[in-house]
Amino acid sequence: MKPAEDGGIGIRLEINNVSCGYHHGTVVKDISVGLTSGEILCVLGPNGVGKTTLFKTILGFLRPQGGEILLDGENVRTWPRRRLAMVIGYVPQAHTPAFPFRVLDVVLMGRTAHIGLAASPAKAGVAVAETALDVLGVSFLRDRIYTEISGGERQMVLIARALAQQPRFLVMDEPTANLAAAVVAAVLWTTVVAGCAAPGAGREPAVHSGFVRPDAR
Repeated sequence: MKPAEDGGIGIRLEINNVSCGYHHGTVVKDISVGLTSGEILCVLGPNGVGKTTLFKTILGFLRPQGGEILLDGENVRTWPRRRLAMVIGYVPQAHTPAFPFRVLDVVLMGRTAHIGLAASPAKAGVAVAETALDVLGVSFLRDRIYTEISGGERQMVLIARALAQQPRFLVMDEPTANLAAAVVAAVLWTTVVAGCAAPGAGREPAVHSGFVRPDAR
């Protein structure tokens, strides 16, 4: 079943006996977990144990050293990058901006999987991006230059970009790292975690952060 044609049916993600790491050695060994879109999983642990490495392997940035990662029974290694991007979104731990794009243009990059690299976003895609900014309460940043806003504001823009991608699973690596304490609960819980876990939302936040409890629902 293709992601764009699943009709809102839950997608199953299975990580089976996966080991991952880099050329110098294995960082994570023989991990297995399964979940369906709409569920919440929190990955907790001290620095350096391989949480980000695991995320990068799930996302296809790193090749598994062992085991397999399946989406609805299909090994993701056989999936084209564009198809995978339509199912799994990512908010990175940190991002160093290279070019002075407008904030709205950065969020629109989340629509690339839906329109292709050479195409321009349609009005509907722009509306999705603007809604993502509005949901997070940062629509006032729409026409600001991404390289000129604060670290916390950039983090909000990255979350908006991932939401605009409209994935079925959303992997967030320390998404609150640059956010002020006063906005963490409001942004991460009410607009991202609760929204993703709501019936019909069909997104799975895999959050590496002490804020979301492993039993959160």
